[in-house]
Amino acid sequence: MSEEIDRRRSDPRTEPPPRETGVPALPGFGAGRKASILLVDDRDRNLTALELVLRDLGQDLVKAASGQEALRHLLSREFAVVLLDVRMPDMDGFETAELIRGRPRSRHTPIIFVTAADASPEDIARGYSVGAVDFLFKPFMPEVRKAKVRVFLDLFESREGVQASERRFSTLVSNIPGALYRRGAERPWPILFASDP
Repeated sequence: MSEEIDRRRSDPRTEPPPRETGVPALPGFGAGRKASILLVDDRDRNLTALELVLRDLGQDLVKAASGQEALRHLLSREFAVVLLDVRMPDMDGFETAELIRGRPRSRHTPIIFVTAADASPEDIARGYSVGAVDFLFKPFMPEVRKAKVRVFLDLFESREGVQASERRFSTLVSNIPGALYRRGAERPWPILFASDP
């Protein structure tokens, strides 16, 4: 009898299929998912220049010709970073940034202001006060622009990974009754379970 049990254990054809855990497969950023980068400038030639420099990063580049158009894009998708021109008609970059920060979905989206080299210290201070994480001054070197954007792509990837891990953990804990939750720090190390009050 024990020989038959040993034979079944060693024969892959008799092993039961893996148990369904209820944990959904979540596509990660690194698994072929592209991040989106929002480029905002009222001048088409500036948008084209940004696009030419950033396209070899291999991410989705979304262009907006105004602050209003940028806000519409932010309603429908998440962005790893926003490159936002400061000087635009109707709604300038500062106003646009304030509205971006005012929305829960985009509150933490990094904003890099793009402006002329003659920006005043007051403009720079205002930019940081409305939520800028950095400034790019025109004319700029393409490698500097790519390096700054790449930092925020890496942060976005890390954040996406942590969020996916949290969703998997939450699903796992909610689908396994009595799942191990934490162990006390004091000896004899009492074990508490998620199902315990």
